[in-house]
Parts: sequence; structure tokens; C-alpha cells
Amino acid sequence: MSPILKTVNPCFPRSGHRFLRNIFEAYFDDQFVFGSVHNAAERKVTEDTNYIKDHDTGLLSGKSDRQITSDARYLVQYRHPLESIQSYFEFIVCRGKLEDSPEKWAGFLPQRLRFWKAFVRKWCLDPGMRANDRVHRVQYDALYSNTVGEAEKAISFLTGGQVEIDHKRLESAVGQFSRGFCRYRIDDGMEEKLINARRDVREFRYFNDDFYRLEEALARDYLEPLGIPRLFGDTDATPPAMSVNLPTEPARHRRAG
Repeated sequence: MSPILKTVNPCFPRSGHRFLRNIFEAYFDDQFVFGSVHNAAERKVTEDTNYIKDHDTGLLSGKSDRQITSDARYLVQYRHPLESIQSYFEFIVCRGKLEDSPEKWAGFLPQRLRFWKAFVRKWCLDPGMRANDRVHRVQYDALYSNTVGEAEKAISFLTGGQVEIDHKRLESAVGQFSRGFCRYRIDDGMEEKLINARRDVREFRYFNDDFYRLEEALARDYLEPLGIPRLFGDTDATPPAMSVNLPTEPARHRRAG
């Protein structure tokens, strides 16, 4: 019997879901049974599924796809909105689902920012969710700066704290995707793809002064309560490189795009 308790994974798109999931798959092996309600082609949810990915995209229209129940468990992932929305835009454009133009970006940003706000208000900032011990939150920067520590806490959550962590196995699982650049498996084949070094959002082709204004407007009510580091400091210095902490072989990384 799998030690993993059935868990829903609400994650805002481009917030590190695949990276963390690959660590789980390497650590738990066939005890980890993944399914997705966001994309049935990825892996369908079955009776055996114990980890269910859900972007809760209904929040785009103000209606949630995922109703919170008292007996369910939720592992929630989120990221700085300007980083995740830029990456989300690139992802959709790359797949030919959206025209790459300043006009499309100008419409995409406010729509997806409303989605991000609704997502974190529901899953992270609601007082009932914050106090619920059936909810565990993984913040993108924390995951990439302290991968082993964050993965250990997430694994403990998945097992209800009833299984002792195998630290050697965990370090091996993290190491598969953390040395060099982080790697992830592509679901429809055996191919592995590198997650590129994080791109500074100021290098984005549609970057403008609105990014500074938006971050300032988000800081008090969203970024600070969520523990998300700001991208732009008083001196507008380039954000520092981040590290994936491996006790046996530390390596320097920048956050993935």
C-alpha cells in the first residue's frame, strides 16, 4: 500500500509543479500515482491516483473548478506573478496557441494577473486555508533555493508525517534534477529537457515600466504576506543567483524561466 495520502496539487501555471513532481516520482517510484484534471492527456485521474494536478483555471472567469472539502489535502504551489505570467505567455506562444505580439501580451497580462490574485486569495491568503493543517504551500523561490528542505517538508505532508524520510534517497532524487541545470521529463516520451537559467524579466521583449508599477501595487497585500521576494529593489539591482541546496554537492543556480 502506498504511504501517500490522496492529495490535490493546486498550482498556478509555471510555478515549479513539474520540478517538484519529478522529485516525488524519483523518491516514491511507483508508489506515486499522478493524474491531472487540468489536462487529461497528461495522465488521467483513476481510482489509484494519489496526486492530482489542478490549475483551478475556472478562477479565470470568477468560478472555481475545485471546491474545497473538509476531508481533502492540498499541496499548493505559487510564484511571483510577473515571473509566472511571463513564463506562461512564452509557454502558450511556443505551442502556437497565442500570437506573439505586444497587443496580445497587453491583453494577456491583466487577465492572468486577475487569475493569479484569485488563485492566491483562495489557496494561500484565506484565513481558513492558512490555518488548515490539510494545506501545505510551496513557494517557488523557497523550492529552488532550498530544494532538499522544501521537498522534505512536502514529502512529510504527502505521507501525513507517518513515514520516516530516507534522506539519502531524497538527496539522490533531488540530484537527478538539480545538478547542472534542473531537468524535467517530458510526459509523452523518454526525452529530458533542461530548465534554462532564470531570465531576468527586464530582458523580456515586452518589458516596460508597468512591471515596476505592478510589483509596487502587489507588494503589501500579496507579495509580503506570501513571502515572495520582490524582483525590483530600491536600486533596481539584478536579482541574485539562487542555489539548489544539496548537502553532498551544492551547486549554484538561477531560478528557472
